[in-house]
Amino acid sequence: MNYVIGILAGVAWGAVGALINNQLLKRSAAGGDTRKVYAAFLGRTFVDVFMLLVVILVRRWLPFSYEMALVGTAGTLGLATTWLAFRHAAGVKTPADKGEEKPKE
Repeated sequence: MNYVIGILAGVAWGAVGALINNQLLKRSAAGGDTRKVYAAFLGRTFVDVFMLLVVILVRRWLPFSYEMALVGTAGTLGLATTWLAFRHAAGVKTPADKGEEKPKE
């Protein structure tokens, strides 16, 4: 059970990081500037490293397996970030986009 709780906590923590990564991608892609998109990818790498580093730094205080939390975090960061990026590229609106209006052409 210790491992399951660790994985679930890692998935939740990784989902937070994936949402941050998605916001970085949206803001950079909205301007249409290639340099901003490259900077966002660099920023997403820093977010990923930060999220994993937090799990490592607080491992002594976690009441569950931090190794499984790392696995859950890394897996969610990789899969959810890619999935959200593809949804964004396809133009699918997410619940966070409900307040945003697309410019009319």
